[in-house]
Amino acid sequence: MCRNAAVVSGYRYRVHFEDGRDVTTNYVGTVLQVGDHITLEDRHWVITDAKVLRERDMDFEIHVRPAERE
Repeated sequence: MCRNAAVVSGYRYRVHFEDGRDVTTNYVGTVLQVGDHITLEDRHWVITDAKVLRERDMDFEIHVRPAERE
């Protein structure tokens, strides 16, 4: 199942890409977990790491890799 990350209310994520850049996005729905597929920046990604953050205005941190490698 592929989920769409969008700029709407919900959980706030810091997303880290393999190339070193990161973005912040919101996602409405169940909490994203390792192995989930998401669509972000018009591409499909697989979550490789996820953790809860204890920061103001940020709920979770995830690391992603391109889904095309599967």
